[in-house]
Amino acid sequence: MRKSIFLGWGLLIWFVATILTYLVGPHVFAPGNWWRLGLLFATAIPLVGAVTYPFYIWRGIPTKDYATAAICIAVPGMVLDVDVLLFFDWVFPHMADGAERLFSAWLLWAYGLILLTGLFPLATERSDAEDLRPSGAR
Repeated sequence: MRKSIFLGWGLLIWFVATILTYLVGPHVFAPGNWWRLGLLFATAIPLVGAVTYPFYIWRGIPTKDYATAAICIAVPGMVLDVDVLLFFDWVFPHMADGAERLFSAWLLWAYGLILLTGLFPLATERSDAEDLRPSGAR
């Protein structure tokens, strides 16, 4: 498995997510706007699945290597978001006071979801153990 592909994919996801946060962040990370924030947290579940599982399948990653791939996808954003959070007021100058707390919580949620995709392959995928069975045992 070429880890650089997954590191690059994670970097691209981070870049797009940061741009989207810059554009729509003030509308969803507004303290007191709990229904929008709740919707954002809920939407992250299928969104993370949509940017990880198809990529694993497209790259032909065996399910036993999903955890490594998930770590490689999450790490670039986690490292870069340290600076984003340290310089939050400069990166997102139009965000409301208190938005950095909500944004930080959402980041932990999203990165946690990415890492979980490495632990839980899709139910529709064949496990590696099935691939090892003799053809008559399937």
